[in-house]
Amino acid sequence: MEKIHLLLLLSGLFALSGAIRYLKLFQINKTWIQARAYCRENCIDLATVEDMEKMQTLLNEYKFSFVWIGLRSGKSLNWHWSLAQKDSFKGEMDDLIQRDETGGDCGTYKNGKFTASECTNKFHAVCFDVICLFSCLEKGPQQYILTPQKMNWRVAQEHCRRQHTDLASVRNKEENHALQEVVGDQKVWTGLFRDPWEWSDGSDSSFRYWKTDMQIYNDPSNKCTALNDDRFYIRACGFKLKFLCTCEKGTTS
Repeated sequence: MEKIHLLLLLSGLFALSGAIRYLKLFQINKTWIQARAYCRENCIDLATVEDMEKMQTLLNEYKFSFVWIGLRSGKSLNWHWSLAQKDSFKGEMDDLIQRDETGGDCGTYKNGKFTASECTNKFHAVCFDVICLFSCLEKGPQQYILTPQKMNWRVAQEHCRRQHTDLASVRNKEENHALQEVVGDQKVWTGLFRDPWEWSDGSDSSFRYWKTDMQIYNDPSNKCTALNDDRFYIRACGFKLKFLCTCEKGTTS
């Protein structure tokens, strides 16, 4: 029997009423705008894929052939961290981020400062490992790993996600000092990037999962995102595709 429901048992997604949110695949073809309207009328909204854990859950359950999700290009470029976590990386270090808005859309780090660079440039990158699974006494420089080769930002992101957790982010001065201890005076890639993409439900998740060789145009334009097999793809919003909605199921407890 064909599955069209995916229950994602996500911490923090339980409403006060005891309802559970889940993703539902609708096997009807609609444009992105039509799909969003359908989801909002019958569920909550088009699906938001918030982080790598949710992405992996989807990949384990389904093999997709282009379905709409809720990511769409917006009207302005905004800075984000590659590692999407609800309780972290919300711009606490803005006082350290000296970004040249014309310098590029990816963030390099040197001597305690962040600057914008062209994402196609090649530098060593700093990956981050979540190594404190049961206690966080292991925090420190050992969580930051410098890549042995220079690479562009997209390849660096892919490498860090495969080999570790993600590209490094900096949340506070202690983490800034730890990063400096690892990289010295080198210029390196971090997880800082900017783009115009926004989630339909208003989520501030910075999670993106593009193919590494996909051309991402950061000019605000009418583009939407479809999920196919294991990656995000850019598609014209007028295409008619199946779609994933975030829905809500009430409980009897």
